[in-house]
Amino acid sequence: MIANLVGTSTGLWLNVTSAGLPRWNGNVTGMWDLGTNQDWVDLATFLPETYSDGKPVVFDDSATGTTTVDLTATVSPASINFNNSILLTPSLVRARSPALLD
Repeated sequence: MIANLVGTSTGLWLNVTSAGLPRWNGNVTGMWDLGTNQDWVDLATFLPETYSDGKPVVFDDSATGTTTVDLTATVSPASINFNNSILLTPSLVRARSPALLD
């Protein structure tokens, strides 16, 4: 969940901007790009989704596709959580510039 606190004259509010958490699935192209391929699954809805910057992302043993992740764009996730066993360790490959992971 991505949220922040907002103070107003009537109280303190929790402003939820995203309830989903993208998890790598890798079953479409294996490319980590911006808003093109649905290689991610939203953990709130369990529906396929595309990547967008600013959300925390998860790599775990649930991927049904490739665990070799091809970085094809500069990406800026809020955080990256690797929660894998030794059997399905993700590999980030083909970084096209030193600044692909900001």
